[in-house]
Amino acid sequence: MIGGYARYDTPRGEAGYAVEDICHYNGCDAQIDSGLSYLCSEQPGIATDGACGRGYCADHLTPQGDSQRCQACSR
Repeated sequence: MIGGYARYDTPRGEAGYAVEDICHYNGCDAQIDSGLSYLCSEQPGIATDGACGRGYCADHLTPQGDSQRCQACSR
């Protein structure tokens, strides 16, 4: 069994660092996982902090305080 943040359920489906994904930036097909390292938000599965809660590659995330934001949410 994989626990912790490897795999967990969110309103958008399964997420975690063991769940493969691609960058959600329009036109980018970079391979990522859907874990915290690529998350536009402070908390997994919860986008109540002004973030979209989607996954983006390092080229499309900007550090902001204790979290990171995609280009659209960092405006």
